[in-house]
Amino acid sequence: MKGAHPRLLPYLVAANPVNYGKPCTLSCVEALAACLILTGHESDADLILGKFKWGKSFTDLNCELLAKYRSCKTSTEIVAAQQSHLNQLESEMNSSRDVLYPPSESSEETESDQEEESNIN
Repeated sequence: MKGAHPRLLPYLVAANPVNYGKPCTLSCVEALAACLILTGHESDADLILGKFKWGKSFTDLNCELLAKYRSCKTSTEIVAAQQSHLNQLESEMNSSRDVLYPPSESSEETESDQEEESNIN
């Protein structure tokens, strides 16, 4: 939506069926609900989200982030909280890449596989 004074919301994850799980791709209802929650109007946010089957999922997915953002007093603090969360996500993603998985059965030749191959040749 275009306006004379554009605004940005901090990092939040969509819960609507079209964009579920996609960060920063909120529906208008999710964006409005986020604004209401961040400004202390949770009951109004619950009211508009309650019109959708997936409405409660939005607050469930983003409850920690919304609480962090809500505790901030300035936009600078919100940006810092957002950056902290993004750094945490990046750290978790990098650490999950470092997990060593055992080899799959298909990548290991067992004795029976070797015997079958020798019987064929």
